Amino acid sequence: MKDLSERRRLIYVPIVHESADMGSQAEKLRQIYVARYGLRAWQESRKAISAYWLRIEREIERLNLDYKKVRLYQDGLPVCGQEAEIIRDVAEAGSRNYSLLQNLIRKGSLFEGTEDPALLCAERDLLTVADQSEAEKQANASKLMKQRDQFISDRIDQTLQPGEVGIVFIGALHKLREILPKDIEVRILLER
Repeated sequence: MKDLSERRRLIYVPIVHESADMGSQAEKLRQIYVARYGLRAWQESRKAISAYWLRIEREIERLNLDYKKVRLYQDGLPVCGQEAEIIRDVAEAGSRNYSLLQNLIRKGSLFEGTEDPALLCAERDLLTVADQSEAEKQANASKLMKQRDQFISDRIDQTLQPGEVGIVFIGALHKLREILPKDIEVRILLER
């Protein structure tokens, strides 16, 4: 067994996206949610999501990590050369997720563009396609999610170095854990 300084470790943080994370789609998604479940349910969901992010922040702090050996990965953050600007802008828009990324970066963590921009654009475009049935949209969405997960797994494999700890903030619909390289020790934050 490799000693701690040789192992690659990954903290897997299942996340729930906030409105600020959704960018230009936020209002449309809010309207859909309110139409389906009502305004009160929307407001209650915002409170629950806020409380969840507070738990994530506290749990990461309790890990007492050497932040200079931490590498950050974020669902939805493209490999594009403008990752720092995206993190800053989304944090300024009110995202707890991206604000947490900023705080970890200030403590010395490195961040990585995590996703293929073309796949992210394809997924966004899928939301606006009007000439597909719901079944076709679901099938295409599932295919895109598998491709995104494979890209993220490959990205982590390529960038996470021996002795480092990665933190991946990843939405609940992803199936990333199943395809990560076997030499990466995975710990799930807030696992029930």
